[in-house]
Amino acid sequence: MERQRLRYHLPKRFSANKLQQLLNAKYQINQQALPSQTLIFYDTFEWLLWKKGLVCWYFQNQLNLQQRDLFSSPYDLYTFDRLELPSPPEILNIPPSTFAQKVQKIIKARALTPTVEVQFASTLLDCKDSEGKTRLRLQLDTLQSQSQPRHKVKSLIVQPLKGYTTDAHFCQQLLTQNQCEQTSKTLLGEMETHGLIQPSHYSIKPTFNLTPELSVQEVIAKITSQLLTLARLNETGIVNDIDIEFLHDYRVALRKIRSLITLLKHAFTTDKFNELKTSFGELGKQTNILRDLDVYLNHQADFTQLLPDSLQPGLNVLFTDFEQARAQEQNKIKKHLKSRNYLKKIKQLETQFQSSTSLCHGPLANEPIINVAKERIYRQYHVIRKKSKRITPETPDEYVHDIRIACKKLRYLLEFFSDLFPENEITKLVNALKKLQDHLGLFNDLCVQQAFLQDYYYKQLKKAHHPTEENYQLCLSVGGLIAVLYQKQLQARIKVTDHLSSFIDKDVRLQISHLFSTAEGEKHENTCELQH
Repeated sequence: MERQRLRYHLPKRFSANKLQQLLNAKYQINQQALPSQTLIFYDTFEWLLWKKGLVCWYFQNQLNLQQRDLFSSPYDLYTFDRLELPSPPEILNIPPSTFAQKVQKIIKARALTPTVEVQFASTLLDCKDSEGKTRLRLQLDTLQSQSQPRHKVKSLIVQPLKGYTTDAHFCQQLLTQNQCEQTSKTLLGEMETHGLIQPSHYSIKPTFNLTPELSVQEVIAKITSQLLTLARLNETGIVNDIDIEFLHDYRVALRKIRSLITLLKHAFTTDKFNELKTSFGELGKQTNILRDLDVYLNHQADFTQLLPDSLQPGLNVLFTDFEQARAQEQNKIKKHLKSRNYLKKIKQLETQFQSSTSLCHGPLANEPIINVAKERIYRQYHVIRKKSKRITPETPDEYVHDIRIACKKLRYLLEFFSDLFPENEITKLVNALKKLQDHLGLFNDLCVQQAFLQDYYYKQLKKAHHPTEENYQLCLSVGGLIAVLYQKQLQARIKVTDHLSSFIDKDVRLQISHLFSTAEGEKHENTCELQH
């Protein structure tokens, strides 16, 4: 106990002066009030650092990184890393450093932005005896939200000193008598309890909490409403261009909704199905170009490493063009998301899915979801099996893309309905499918990148009435890049074939049959494929 730091949560009106008055009867108090300063915490939109047990804060012109459960004060000397910064930015672009490397491993393409801003004040009290020996140290911290002044935390750290256990006991009794509560929480824990810090539970893979007795129409309303909310949470990040993951998550949410509607199309009338599929398709299509440009610019370093130094000048021209095109497209999407037409359309869709009974009038609408989920998953797996058996070295790339789409639909089905089946079984299936999807995704990316670059190449040729040295460099670089990407595509295709074989082997097939086999599913196994 001698070395253990004790933390107390203090009543609202408990001040440093009152604390000193209580201690004055026994000790001579040296009190040092440190000036109130701004303390800013940074994290990503998803709070990725927090979820990894880390905390990043800006204080006194320094950016700091520390384990969350070790954070006791912004004055902490023992941190993972720290970085000098003259001022706190709104979007934190960390200059190249070991600090940046540690953070980047966790946040990937995400940006750090302020999550909490408080005023932090600290008062240090040394309790000395009549001989001037320090027998006890205390630190009173006060944190107050600038935007919500009522949100305030007072926290007292009691630091017992070696050989002075009785003084620590005396202080504990004194604090307890004055309604001060000892707590095992860290300072961050105290802030969270009192609403000063509110970590987000946002996830691109939300939990839908489905139960077997729910009807198909109830499940459609529940999942779609949640995914629409998730999509809309990303709008501000897209408009403000904080990082490219906002657009990615927005598109994924809309794509999942469109897939759900397609996979459960018979819950709707034909007209309503076509209307919804078109609406969600158009919303996603608006952002296609911006997402493509984001992907290429995000992989600029990877592309650069593929070509020799002699072809780098042309590559610089290519990415300069991409940056200019992205700036124009970003502005276009910003206007789109703030437009009356968009806001009206997205609100109409939200309203429609608030009530499943007013939306779903197809023959599947009132079926129990458990039966439909089993049948759809079972049938979708066997769609993949049938398609995979037709793959040969001569099979066109388009057919491999069809398998990628079929796998994506199966992945969505497993995610949508995971609550209805044993968690460990679903996890095993998803992990096996994810490995296959990674290779299919890479194969698709390489094909799309080649087509994009070829299209870009021909457009540049048409524009160049009098070719310059820059045009020649650009053509050489683009041609070289396409050639390298093609070789990578051939390698990726081999891995796709290998992983397809593993995914349709006996073990996975038996697991699928055990979990999802139904009479209806088996009936369609050899005769029916889901429409894309």
